[in-house]
Amino acid sequence: MSNQISTNQILLNLSSLSDGFDKISSKLSTGKKINAAKEEPVAWTSVSKRDAKYNELTSVKESLGEVAASIHEADSTMGVINGVMDQMKSTLQQITKSFPPYPPGSEERIKLLKTFAAFRQQIEDLTFPPDAGAKKILSAGGDNEWTIAIGSDGMARTVRKEEVHPGPTGLNIPDLTINASDTEINSALDSLEKASVTLQDKRERLAVDAAGIARTDTFTGAMATVNKRTSESDNAADMNDAAAQLKSIDIQQSLSYATLNISSQIDSKILRILG
Repeated sequence: MSNQISTNQILLNLSSLSDGFDKISSKLSTGKKINAAKEEPVAWTSVSKRDAKYNELTSVKESLGEVAASIHEADSTMGVINGVMDQMKSTLQQITKSFPPYPPGSEERIKLLKTFAAFRQQIEDLTFPPDAGAKKILSAGGDNEWTIAIGSDGMARTVRKEEVHPGPTGLNIPDLTINASDTEINSALDSLEKASVTLQDKRERLAVDAAGIARTDTFTGAMATVNKRTSESDNAADMNDAAAQLKSIDIQQSLSYATLNISSQIDSKILRILG
């Protein structure tokens, strides 16, 4: 009877070891540190928070990359506008510096003033680029700054609006008609000089905002990497621990089978003796 009890206990132990073997094998095959919250609630919560933070930082970094691209687009547009203003100056100077001067109403003067108007409209059109972010920066109206969330805790970066349309709140370039006087043309040339300085100031402010976005992007990327590497390190350590547990179970199973074999041999000997 005592030997039968021992045999039953060995079989129970083998069943328990088999369950443990299957559980550890599943962990190794899936590569998951914890397969369910009930296995280790505290660790599960920690891992979940780390994964959520990594995903959040990755999303923020993607957003910052899009913002950086929009800033680059806005600055490139400002560069184009600067070139258009140079052409506007040259156009008006052909009127003021010609000898003899083109009189009001002359065909040459009207043609040049129409060219000036076309350049001014081109600047207006350039303030509506295809990129939505660049449009927020360059176009009139809307908020005075573009706010970019960089965390669930309310942290944010801002990019200032830099209106570059030809209107009064932008570059303030006057709209000349074909009947513009010499005084109005000379005044427009002065306005273009001021507009060039204004545009340069706007580009410098935009560069400052771009640098802030770049620093935030670098920091966010570093933090995302830290979270990822920490998670990978924890998983690697857990996989090593799981492998060790699996080896231990394998040894215990071998010992149990050996014990069961010895027990069976003893039963056979007893039967022979009793027989």
